[in-house]
Parts: sequence; structure tokens; C-alpha cells
Amino acid sequence: MRKSSNKVLCIIGAIVLSLCIVLSGCGSTTTTTTTTTSVTTTTTPTTRTVMDQNGNAVVIPYKETRVAPQIGAMAHMTALLGDSNEIVCAADSSLNATFRKIFPGYVQANPKGLSTSNVEDVIASGAQVFMVPSPTRRRLPNIKRPVLQ
Repeated sequence: MRKSSNKVLCIIGAIVLSLCIVLSGCGSTTTTTTTTTSVTTTTTPTTRTVMDQNGNAVVIPYKETRVAPQIGAMAHMTALLGDSNEIVCAADSSLNATFRKIFPGYVQANPKGLSTSNVEDVIASGAQVFMVPSPTRRRLPNIKRPVLQ
């Protein structure tokens, strides 16, 4: 009889303990949390100044979105760096079908196949920056675009 009364007492104790835990969770305690959010605004500059090969300060857009690399290797490097969709004019004859297949962004950015071998194409492309190798820079007419080496 003693064993059965111990079992009953354990069960009653477990029920009472469970009820205490459940009922203590249903209390009406109000907790107010106040959070303050500070807004920090940062402005990205619209232009930046770089030096050209002659040491002249040239102002270019902070983020170029339209570039014209004059030789195929520069176009390849620009595309490999993830910016094929920004090449609006290039040495088009140097860029074969494989290049166009791998970098469809180039085809979308330069649908007319504008070539950097033609100054009028460079101007028509609206390129923000014209990238050329050193010897070419001296032969360029004034195209009114930043020219970087």
C-alpha cells in the first residue's frame, strides 16, 4: 500500500508542478521594449579624378557605365572583370564569335558593332571613358572624352 501511495503522491506532485509552470506563463506581465534606430546616410560621389598618362588630372564618372577599350585585349579584360555589358564600343574585328557567345552583355551594349578604329563610332557610342595603349594616345584627335591608358 505504501508503494501505491508514493506513486499517487508523485503523480499529484507532477501535476501540481506542471500547473504551476503553465499558469506562471499566463501571467499578465507587460514588457515594453523601446528601440531607436539611427539613420546614417552616405553619399556616393558622382565623379572622381584620375591621372592620364601625361600626368593631367581627368575627371571621370565615379562608376563608369559606358567604356570603349581600343584593343581587343582591353575588351577581354573588361569582360573578364564582369563588365562586358559596359563595353559600348570596341575593336570589334578583334572580338570573335566565341567572345560574343561567352559575353552576351557585350552584344547588348554594342548592338551596332561600333568600332574604336573609327573616331566617329567612339563619339556616337557615348562612351564615358576611352581606354587606349600608350602609343595610340598621341595620335588621337580631340574626341572630348576622358582617355585613359
